[in-house]
Amino acid sequence: MTDNMLKYKDFYGSVEYSANDECFFGKIIGTADLVTFEGESVVMLKKAFNEAVEDYLALCKEGVFSSTKLQPKALEPPSYMG
Repeated sequence: MTDNMLKYKDFYGSVEYSANDECFFGKIIGTADLVTFEGESVVMLKKAFNEAVEDYLALCKEGVFSSTKLQPKALEPPSYMG
């Protein structure tokens, strides 16, 4: 995993920073659905990511989203990248 990714329950999330908005943001990667999260600090971003994953799983269970996602291992960067 690289410094610009989060991991929670076999889901990965991107990490970006907006200097204009002074906040961190990202999206769950590897799903067929767009699920985003944001936070004003790293701690808040991690909490928002974990909550986004939990919400996504709950919505999949309700049938709102399909739970189709790529295999987590396929999302990990090659070992030579750090």
